[in-house]
Formats: sequence, C-alpha cells, structure tokens
Amino acid sequence: MALSLGLAGVVISLIPFAGYALAQISCGRRAAATAAITFFAMPSYFVILPAHNVIRLSDYQCSGEVYFYPKIRDAGKRGAFSEVVGAYEDCFRLERGFGIDKPPVTQEQANIAASFAALLIKHAVALRKSCREKDAQFHERQADILLASVGLRKVK
Repeated sequence: MALSLGLAGVVISLIPFAGYALAQISCGRRAAATAAITFFAMPSYFVILPAHNVIRLSDYQCSGEVYFYPKIRDAGKRGAFSEVVGAYEDCFRLERGFGIDKPPVTQEQANIAASFAALLIKHAVALRKSCREKDAQFHERQADILLASVGLRKVK
C-alpha cells in the first residue's frame, strides 16, 4: 500500500515528535532534546537535500528520445521541415519547469540548459529551412543566452 505525497509529508513531519516522545519515555530531558534533534535532522537530510537536484539529464531527455526525436528524424528525412518545426514546438511545451527559465544552480541544471540550447539551435535550423528567418534568429538568441548562463558558447 503506497502512501500519497500529502500523507508522506505528514508522516515525515511527525517523526521529530515521535522521537521526542520516545526519548521522554526512556530518558531525561537532555536526552529527549538530543533525540528530538536527531530525529528531525535525519529526515531533513534524506528528504530536503536530494530535492535540490530533482531531475537528471537522462530524465529530461527521455520523452524526447522516446517520442519526439523519432518524429523529428522521420520528418527531416522526408524533407517536411514544417513537421519538424511543429514537433520541436510540441517538445518545447513540455520543457518549461525544468529550471531552464533561470540560471542553473547545480551541474545537472547546467547540463539540462546546455541540452535545451542544442535543441533550440536544431529548431532554428529547421525554421530556416521552413523560410522563417526571424523565428530562427530568436531561437538562436535564446540558445546563446542559455549557453552563456552555463559558461559555453555556440560553435560557428
């Protein structure tokens, strides 16, 4: 039986109180305070710290590798660049919320930003082949900004 996320949060927040109660029953007040701090610090370490790096690059690229990139490759082979552009735009709708809208904090976020910049450049190429030069320039500027945020630049 799996706990829902809301219930799991309640259970985690009650751990310090349970530790304090156990320590009160078994020891004096000083030991109770030490036990309460320990029982609070343990869940914090295992719950709060890993949440800082929630998504990995492989997680980020999974939907593209499975669903979008095969469609893009197929349309590119057929020369249907408007389909390629549409597939990239569908893919980009899912990209928001992965930390690419702000400067990266961790190395994993930097990897994701660089990966997204590479997709923007490929999208710009498809836009040029679809005779949409202004849109291509816009996406190239976005890619340059993302690459600069991680200390990289586009190879010409």
